[in-house]
Amino acid sequence: MLTPRPILLVEDDPDTRTMMTMALEMAGVDVVIATNGVEAYNLARAHRPRLILLDLMMPTMSGEEFRRAQLANQDIRDIPVVVVSARHDATRIARRMKVSECLTKPVDFDKLAAVVSRYFGPT
Repeated sequence: MLTPRPILLVEDDPDTRTMMTMALEMAGVDVVIATNGVEAYNLARAHRPRLILLDLMMPTMSGEEFRRAQLANQDIRDIPVVVVSARHDATRIARRMKVSECLTKPVDFDKLAAVVSRYFGPT
């Protein structure tokens, strides 16, 4: 493992997931991947990631549903979440969800690196 506590990437789109994973790993960060909110919830409990990058629109359990479940669980509620979404209203939704930040898709990898640096130090 590259880092003691990984980033949990929650993304259902395979292309976006692959690109983000590659960028994060190139930055020296270990990545755990979930393709929906249910997987994300279980992986968050198992890995206690340092940061969660969360898509909003996913099958099985949406990003908003995941966030509600996360906040209800004392063991994982304090893990910071950054929303990563293509929705035009993502910033408003992210504020309502009380997450740390919001990145828009397509992902600007310089902005992603800056977010990672805030949680893991310089990459």
